[in-house]
Amino acid sequence: NKKFKSIHVFWLLFLFLISSGVYPYFKSLEYKDIIEDSILITSSIFAVMSAIVFMFPDFFDKTYNFMTTGLLVSLLIIIIFELSNAFFNRNLNSLIKNFKMTSYAVVVLFTLFVSYDTQRMIMLKEMCSSLPNYPKFSLDFFLDILNIFKRIVLLKSLD
Repeated sequence: NKKFKSIHVFWLLFLFLISSGVYPYFKSLEYKDIIEDSILITSSIFAVMSAIVFMFPDFFDKTYNFMTTGLLVSLLIIIIFELSNAFFNRNLNSLIKNFKMTSYAVVVLFTLFVSYDTQRMIMLKEMCSSLPNYPKFSLDFFLDILNIFKRIVLLKSLD
């Protein structure tokens, strides 16, 4: 299937472009400790939240529609808050304090996104009858992990 192949080629290109942008930081001795700690924390969050979904699938199935809407609204509120903080806050200490506070909120928010995206994958697995579009479905996980990782790196670098 030509469409199936082209989707995978674009997915690999996307991963290559993202990876080439962050690769220098992974090789930097200056950021080594921060990067290693952030990878460990992000991996642990992903593993624990996915495991919780597999332990309590009924809870996540029942709350899926309600929570995904709530998570999206929460994300929009955080984006609006951060934009207003960036444009209207002239006090550097207050700006950094607010950024740290929203970064913790973003980590918690995307931690919840990991669990509900795991639940979504379980639901899609049960409905799938042909070749699944793995790049499309895994994009949510990738963005969850990228956002968690980025915020943890920033929080660790501000400490």
